[in-house]
Amino acid sequence: MSTLTLKNKFFTLILSLLLLILIAAVAFFWRQNQVHYENLISQQSSTETALTEIKQTVLQLKEAQASQDDMLHKQEQRLFEVNQFLGQEAQSWQLMRIEYLIQTANDQSVFMHKTKESIALLKAAAQTIKEANLPAWTPLTIAVNKDIDTLNALPVGDFNDILSQLNALDQALNQLPLIIPKFEPPKEAPVPASKTELTAATVSNPREWAWWQIRLNSLWKDLKKMFVIHHNSNAITPILDAQQQAYLRENLHLILFQAKWSLFNQEDALYHLSLNQLTQWINMYFNTENPVTQTVLANLENLQKLQLINTFPSLEGSLSALAEIKKNNPPVVLQDKFTVNKPELESIPHSKAPQNPSSIRPPIRPSETTETSEATDS
Repeated sequence: MSTLTLKNKFFTLILSLLLLILIAAVAFFWRQNQVHYENLISQQSSTETALTEIKQTVLQLKEAQASQDDMLHKQEQRLFEVNQFLGQEAQSWQLMRIEYLIQTANDQSVFMHKTKESIALLKAAAQTIKEANLPAWTPLTIAVNKDIDTLNALPVGDFNDILSQLNALDQALNQLPLIIPKFEPPKEAPVPASKTELTAATVSNPREWAWWQIRLNSLWKDLKKMFVIHHNSNAITPILDAQQQAYLRENLHLILFQAKWSLFNQEDALYHLSLNQLTQWINMYFNTENPVTQTVLANLENLQKLQLINTFPSLEGSLSALAEIKKNNPPVVLQDKFTVNKPELESIPHSKAPQNPSSIRPPIRPSETTETSEATDS
């Protein structure tokens, strides 16, 4: 009985020990689980804090992105308006250049009578119109080409060329050699026998002359030696002294100046009258056999072949077409709205870094962006 009791006590003790060990193990594992649970709670709290900060950062980034998109849209709108303005401004500059060229060509034609310069300016205007390549400017192109054809058809020499030739003649007048009169006595014609002169034909022997006949014959011979009369049928040019030569050349310069004045004023009749008078005086007073004189006379002959017109045409067709284009295309004015302000990126809020180091996460890869957004929304 006692042995059974001892066995029961020993078995009870073993069970108690096992129970104690089990309770201690359970307590230990419970404590470990409790610490792990507390760690999980702490990590969850940190995660929630980090998620909250990430939500705030994402919200700020969305707001910044929306602000940037709005600013980018405004900048694109401004850039479009500026490009449109620059295109209109370039067109305005081209139109101003064309207006200057046509107006200058009109002045050269009407006031300066320079046909070549006027045609060159109109061709430059036509080239500018061609470069613009605007269908609305086609009437202006037609008008400019028509005015060019009109100027090319003018029956008049180049103004500058004629003026340069007249200036060259003005300098050559001082080099013209004057005529030096040369007297060549004509051959003496046979003098008929006088009734009072006795010759061998009438008197065979002079010894048979009377005394008065001998005296009369001797007196007649002496008179023929004292007085000699020559007959010249050619025109005699008077000999000019130095002062008269200066007056002559000065008058020639005045006649040539009159021809220049008629050229400037397009007086065709006075122009040809002056050149004809100049030619006559040169033939009258200067040596026409000299090469310098012959060159001057040849130049005068060429200048007399030219025909001047009283009025030069104005470019009314081109000016009218230009006025019509300017009426349909008013000048562009730059507005204040095109002023570009400073970038508004300074006003975008910046996200702060998480204060808890344990909440720092690695960068999100692009493939995880959608998942993060869904987790944030949840």
